[in-house]
Amino acid sequence: METVTLRRAGWSDQAAAETESALNGDPLASVAEFREWVEAGAAVLFEFHAGPVRIGSAMVTASRVNGHNQAVIVTGASRATPEQFRQAMRLLVEHLNGFDSIRTHIQRPGLKRLYEALGFEQTEIVMRRSNGKPQQ
Repeated sequence: METVTLRRAGWSDQAAAETESALNGDPLASVAEFREWVEAGAAVLFEFHAGPVRIGSAMVTASRVNGHNQAVIVTGASRATPEQFRQAMRLLVEHLNGFDSIRTHIQRPGLKRLYEALGFEQTEIVMRRSNGKPQQ
C-alpha cells in the first residue's frame, strides 16, 4: 500500500470540485465563499496523497470558544479507501495537535464510525427546517 501524505495546498479547480461534492447540495454553503476563506488565509486547505495520487482534501478553520482553541474541519472530500482515509485523518489529527479540540459535522453513518475510531465523540445533533423559502 502507498504511503499516505498530507500537505497544505492553495485553491484549485480540483479543490472547487471536491468542495462542491462535499457540500452535497447544501443551499446554505458556498464554494465561492470557501474559496475566499482559503485565499484570504481564514481557512487552510490540506491535500491527501497516496504515493503520487491525490486522494482527497480537507478545509480547516480555527476558532476560539470559551477560551479554548478549536480546529474545525469545515469540508472534506475523498476517493480514498477506508484504510487510506484512516491514515489521512490520523495525519490531519496529528497536524492539528496544538489545538485544544477538533470539531467536524458529518452526514454519513460510516464516517461517524471512522471518526470515532480516531477518538472523536458525538457532542451535538444538528437539525434544520426549511420554511419553504428559497435558499440563496
